[in-house]
Amino acid sequence: EAQEETGWKLVHGDVFRPPTFSPMTLSVAVGTGIQIGVCSFAVLLCALLKLVNPMKKGQALSSIVFLYVLSGTVSGYCSARLFKFCDGTAWKHNTILTAVAFPGLLVGMFTVLNVFLSFVNAATAVSFWLVFAMFLLWVCVSTPLIFAGSYLGFRAEKTDVPTKTNQIARFIPEQPFYADVPFSCLFGGILPFGSVCIELFFIMSALWLHQYFYMMGFLMAVLFILVATCSRCRSL
Repeated sequence: EAQEETGWKLVHGDVFRPPTFSPMTLSVAVGTGIQIGVCSFAVLLCALLKLVNPMKKGQALSSIVFLYVLSGTVSGYCSARLFKFCDGTAWKHNTILTAVAFPGLLVGMFTVLNVFLSFVNAATAVSFWLVFAMFLLWVCVSTPLIFAGSYLGFRAEKTDVPTKTNQIARFIPEQPFYADVPFSCLFGGILPFGSVCIELFFIMSALWLHQYFYMMGFLMAVLFILVATCSRCRSL
């Protein structure tokens, strides 16, 4: 008597199928996310080990900028490995987009906000030379590191998968309304936010009251909870 396949047996021939819609965008997003995660973990670890003192003005922000720039190699490597796994060939476009997309957005937003602050003579406006220094860090340090990581990623062997992908994609049955994309995006954002909302309240309160935030050990634990929640939401 034939038994209906369920679980891993049901999807093992399709779970490693590369995406058909914009694998480059997925690779860039994954590489950028890993870079942000590595930078966040490194900054929290330095703060936990007392290597970064929040009492010293600008030390934490400088550490974030430099660690983010230095982790560009990880971003380029992971983006290249995933893009190669998806059978992508336009490695130059993938590398350039990884180096430009998110850092360019940050630099652009920072520059626009700084221009408005300069027009109103705000004390929080930074000088032109500081903006230029950030631009040089992006172009002369971060971008070459991303290209180096991408080069290593594309030179490495393609990731082997434990199962063979079926030539014909399996038919996906009609899903209930709560499994549609809008609801999945909604709950995929609510659950991770719920895991960090309490800690975020204390951080924002410290910022608004011009105080220092010292609970780095608890913040590190919350970061691990956030990673576990995001991975669980992804599996669902």
